[in-house]
Amino acid sequence: MPLVPTIRTKHTGSELAESLIVAFERKYAAKPSKNLAAYLWGLLMLETASGNALYNENPGNVTVSSDSQPYFLLRNKSGEFNKEHYRSYDRLDLGLENFLYETVTRRPSLIAAAEAGDAYAFATAIRNTRYTPGLDVDGHFNSYKKLAEQSLAAGYFAGMPDSTKISKPLTPSVAPSSTKSGSGAALLILAATAGIFWGTMRVKPGRKAPA
Repeated sequence: MPLVPTIRTKHTGSELAESLIVAFERKYAAKPSKNLAAYLWGLLMLETASGNALYNENPGNVTVSSDSQPYFLLRNKSGEFNKEHYRSYDRLDLGLENFLYETVTRRPSLIAAAEAGDAYAFATAIRNTRYTPGLDVDGHFNSYKKLAEQSLAAGYFAGMPDSTKISKPLTPSVAPSSTKSGSGAALLILAATAGIFWGTMRVKPGRKAPA
């Protein structure tokens, strides 16, 4: 598949929430719980700079897994194109399916923490399952908590159940890391305006999209 133009596909918080629910229900034949949806939304908001740093409807920087998939390129800090071929999607909910694969399907400890509404355990799972190796848990767990609370206060997930019951089988999970830190993802600190918070956006090589 040929290279396609790199297009910034900005989305509001409500659009991210709506597409997250659509993708989740299609992928797992179930509704996410309020807490699970809220924490996944918070993770999305941090990774995409509140929906402003999202390209070609690919919120997770997933790379192509075959030559038949359309791809786009991103520049590094030096202004040069990365060697990674990032998967291009036509719709946000399609891109979110691979985000869900990396979180819900492959990292059950992350999901258990979100279901419980435990921001510290959620941040710890993000680090220990190597979703974001080397994450400063103490410095960032409160951002996840504030964002989750923000989404619930906005009513984005008011119609969701109190617990998640996934009927479709999940694939084997990622083994937790035995180390407390790593050299993986670089974290870009986002300055907050009054009344908001400090957040992080993950900048790292993309993950392979499932075939």
